[in-house]
Amino acid sequence: MNNMIINKISKVLKKSIEKEKKQSLKIENLLDAVKYAQDIIDTVREPFLVLNDSLHVVTANPAFYSMFKVVKKDTEGTLVYELGDRQWDIPKLRKLLEDVLPKKKIFNDFEVTHDFQSIGEKTMLLNARRIDHSPLILLAIEDITMQKQYADLKESNEKRFRALIEKSADAIALVNLAGKVSYASPSTKSVIGYTPKEFQKQTNPFDLVPPDERETVTQLFEKLLKKPGSSEHVVYRIEHKNGSLVWIESVMTNLINDPNVKAIVINYRDVSVRKELETQKDNFIGIASHELKTPVTIIKAYTQILQKRFEKLGDEAANQSLAKMNAQINKLNTLIGDLLDITKIETGEIVFNKVMFDFDSLLKETLEDVQLTSDKHDIKLRGVVNKQVYADRERIGLILVNLLTNAIKYSPKSKDIIVQSSIDKSNVVVGVQDFGIGIPRESFHAVFDRFFRVKTPKGDTFPGLGLGLYISAEIIKRHKGKMWIISQVGKGSTFYFSIPINGKQKTKILKKDGRNKK
Repeated sequence: MNNMIINKISKVLKKSIEKEKKQSLKIENLLDAVKYAQDIIDTVREPFLVLNDSLHVVTANPAFYSMFKVVKKDTEGTLVYELGDRQWDIPKLRKLLEDVLPKKKIFNDFEVTHDFQSIGEKTMLLNARRIDHSPLILLAIEDITMQKQYADLKESNEKRFRALIEKSADAIALVNLAGKVSYASPSTKSVIGYTPKEFQKQTNPFDLVPPDERETVTQLFEKLLKKPGSSEHVVYRIEHKNGSLVWIESVMTNLINDPNVKAIVINYRDVSVRKELETQKDNFIGIASHELKTPVTIIKAYTQILQKRFEKLGDEAANQSLAKMNAQINKLNTLIGDLLDITKIETGEIVFNKVMFDFDSLLKETLEDVQLTSDKHDIKLRGVVNKQVYADRERIGLILVNLLTNAIKYSPKSKDIIVQSSIDKSNVVVGVQDFGIGIPRESFHAVFDRFFRVKTPKGDTFPGLGLGLYISAEIIKRHKGKMWIISQVGKGSTFYFSIPINGKQKTKILKKDGRNKK
C-alpha cells in the first residue's frame, strides 16, 4: 500500500519536474528570441523605436539616440510625444499612431518634415507596424533630408533648364543614335518653320539639308558619334518649311553618355543676315583689292624707273628714299594679295596650279630668299625629302615664306630658326621652329583663324592683319593636308604642315561653308 502511494507521488513529481524543465526551456528560448530581436534592432542603421500600446517607448536603437541627441534613461518609458522636450509632438505623427495605425495595423513611407530643436529641420519617412498578438508597435525612421534636397534641386534645375531652352531664340533638338529627333524646342518654328511636333516627325533632321551639303554635315555627325563628350561646329543651309534656304550655324554635342540627356544636342541658329553681310563684305574686299592692284603696280613700276635714274645720277639719298618707298609698296602688294586670296577662299574660287616639282629645291630656294631679308637670324635646314611632289609649287612656297617671316618677326631676340623636313608614310612634313615669345596653349584653337594676332607678354601685338596663317591653313586643307602648332610661352613655336606626296587624286574643292564647288 505504501509502495503504491510512493510510486504515484514519484510519477507526479516527475511530471512536475518535466513540466518545469519545458517551461524553463521556453523561457530560455523566449529570452534568446528577445536578445536576438534586440540585436537586430541595435544593428539597424536607421533610427528605430519599439512602443507599447499606450505609445510609451519600450526600447530604442543606438541610431535613434545618435541622430536625435537623446539618452536611454530619458527615452525608455517616456511617452513618444514627450521625447526631447516634446520634439516628437508632431500633429501628423499623432494622427498616424492614434487614428491610422489602429485601423490598418501598418503604414509605409509616410513623409514628415519637422524642425527639431537639437538637429534642425529634417525630412523623414516613417514606417510603422503593430505586431499581431502583442501590444508592441515598431516605428522605423529614415532620414531623407539630403535626398529630398537633391531631388528638389534637380527638379528646380530641370525647370530652369527647360525654361532657358524654351525661351531661347535658337532652336534646340535632341537626336538619338539612330538620327531620330526625340525633342525639339519651341523656337524650331521661328528658325525653320516647323513646329516641334512636325520636326520630330522628320525621318532624319539632315534630310532638310540640300544634297550638295548633306554629305559634309552627315560626316561630321558620324564623327561626333564616335567621341562622347565632343562637339562639332558647322555652318550650312537648311530648307525652311516655306521652301526657302536658310543659313544655319549649328553646334552639335555628343551627350549620349550623360545619364541626364542620353542624346546628341544640336543647336540651330539662323545666320542668314550675317551670311548676307559677309557676302557683301567679301565682294567689297574683292572689288577693292582688284581696283587697288592696278594703280599700286603702276606706282611700283615708276618707283623702279626713278630708282634707276637716280642711281645713274649718283644721288644716293634719293635712291635710298625710293628703296624704302619700294619696300612699302611691296608690303602693300602683299596685303592686296592676301585680301584677294581670302576672297577666293571664301567664294570657293581659289584655283590651284598643281605640278610635279622637287620639294628640296623649293625649300632651299625659299630659305635663301628669306635669309636675305634678315641679317639678325640664321635659318638652318635639317633633313631632306628627296621626292617629287605634286602640288601648287607657288602657293606652297608662299606658305613657307609666311612661316619663315613669322618666325623672324616673333623671335626678335633669338638668332636661330630651324626648318625640318621629312617623309611620314605618303606625306611630306615640314616644321618651322623659332625660339621667340611663343603662344599660350589656350590660343592654339584660334591661331589659324582670320585676323588672329599674337600678343607679347605685355599685351602688345605685332604688325600685320593676321591673315597669313589663315590663308596658309586653308591652302593646306585644300591640298588634303593638315597644319598644326607646338608652342610654349617664352620658349618659341614650331609650325608644322603636311601634304600628300602624290596629290593627283581627284579632290572636291569646298567652299568655306561646306558646300561643294560646282
